[in-house]
Amino acid sequence: MNLHALARGLVSLVQKEETVELVRCTGQDMVGGKAVPRYAPPVAVRARVQSEKEDMQQFKDETLSTVWTRKFYFDGTPADFPRGIDRPGGKGGDMIRTGDGTWWLVTAVLEDFSGAGWVSVRGTRQTEGPHA
Repeated sequence: MNLHALARGLVSLVQKEETVELVRCTGQDMVGGKAVPRYAPPVAVRARVQSEKEDMQQFKDETLSTVWTRKFYFDGTPADFPRGIDRPGGKGGDMIRTGDGTWWLVTAVLEDFSGAGWVSVRGTRQTEGPHA
């Protein structure tokens, strides 16, 4: 029995999937002593997007928003899944563009059930997208 397929059907009743663009990082080049990422063309994929939390910091009696994060759930095969940042391995750094035009850097794989056909990743909001 595939419990993920059953749960996915129930979750989809409450939260619909949306189409997002996945932009895979294909490596990096050294330009003027600085590592500059390379990206593949964007690919449209389906995902469920959820708020994770917003970290807040108190500074001189003002509350400042420090980091915006989202959880993205992807179904499919491991080759289709976004990759989080692996600095020692020089891999990852995929980006996601949501329907409202915001960009999210995949910073971590939160749940890896790729053997069962799904993963959850954390996206951290970026001020701009990749320069492909």
